[in-house]
Parts: sequence; C-alpha cells; structure tokens
Amino acid sequence: GTGQAGVTLAPFAAWLDDWTLATLGAPADPFDAVTVSASGPGFSYTLAGTAEGPLMRQGEDGYSLKSDAGQASYYYSQPFLRVEGQLTLDGAAIPVTGRDWCRRRGRAARARRER
Repeated sequence: GTGQAGVTLAPFAAWLDDWTLATLGAPADPFDAVTVSASGPGFSYTLAGTAEGPLMRQGEDGYSLKSDAGQASYYYSQPFLRVEGQLTLDGAAIPVTGRDWCRRRGRAARARRER
C-alpha cells in the first residue's frame, strides 16, 4: 500500500489505499445507501448497498449503559441491505447480488445520561 488513508464526514467516506466505503448523497439515514470498492492484484469489486428496512438501534435509541460508573456504548446496525455490483477476477467481470449487514459500535466512556 501507499499509506493513503482518510475520512470525510458529510457525506461519509473512508478509504485506505484502493479500498473505499462511502455513503451516497444525504439520505435520511447514513446507511440507506452505501458503496464499497476495493482492488488488488488480479481482482477488484464495486458494490452498492441499498437499505430495505429500518436502522436498528440497541438499548435506548442506540445507547447502552454498561456500568453504574457510567461506561456505555452506542450500537446500531442496518441488517436489511440489498447489494448489487461487480466482481472482476483476472479481467473477467462477474455481476453479483446478495444481502449484507452493516453495523457500528462506539464506546462512550464515562458518559452519564439522565433517565
């Protein structure tokens, strides 16, 4: 790799060398429409995911208290992604379709929340 990596927030995109994950436009929910692409020696793929159901949040609107000391995390997932795209192996393009599940967990240390 060349060490090229980065993130933008609006719209969201993250990349590392030739690997990219990005949201499309400004959907109502960040995981409503995403693209994933990657390439390497002898292969590449580009996939587009479209949500076919609601974003799922664990706990109280995605917030989950872990201890009385205030440790907590945020967790949400999009388990209803329809995926379409193309896989290329040694120059041969192959259309692909399927389902995917995208999730995100983040730590919220010492976060106290009024109940």
